[in-house]
Amino acid sequence: MKKILVLDDDKNILEVLEETLQYSNYKVKVIANSKNLFNIINEFKPDLLLLDFLLLDDNGGEICFNLKNDPKTQHLPIILISGYSSLDQMQEIYGCDAYIAKPFDLEPLLQTISKCINKAEINL
Repeated sequence: MKKILVLDDDKNILEVLEETLQYSNYKVKVIANSKNLFNIINEFKPDLLLLDFLLLDDNGGEICFNLKNDPKTQHLPIILISGYSSLDQMQEIYGCDAYIAKPFDLEPLLQTISKCINKAEINL
């Protein structure tokens, strides 16, 4: 079973994503802040990280950039989720594997998750 870590500071989004992803046969861990994120990644060993771009305590884009530039986590597929409409440069600037605009439909999100996990497996 593939594992997904979700980091978002919106409780409602966390609940919806947790339920949807579990129903879609993913093992899910949700967190509401970036505190101890690297430790959580090391312990949970997710196959993908869903990361909110604008967090109360941090910038999801910078977190993504740091994870993608760390040899221990650079392989981890990351999907940035953002309410900003100008997402075109997210992949280029932060190195994310994909981005989803809020509000989002669940089916395209699930397709993007599957695509990113499959691509990562091919590149291993």
